Amino acid sequence: MCATLSAHSALLRKLEQVANIEKDIVGHQMTLGEQQKTLKELQFTHCQNRTLLESTIRGILQSLQEEVAL
Repeated sequence: MCATLSAHSALLRKLEQVANIEKDIVGHQMTLGEQQKTLKELQFTHCQNRTLLESTIRGILQSLQEEVAL
């Protein structure tokens, strides 16, 4: 009987370890999802900044060309 209790205890410990691993996996998946969302937001912001920079440079070049033409 003692051996059976010991085996059950060992089995319970293993099941707890599996449950903890599953919790870790779910936590990592959530973290990965958050990181992917942040990456998409950063990519969008980068595109906006790039567009703004290009527009600003075009405006500066146009102003310089107009000054040179005068």
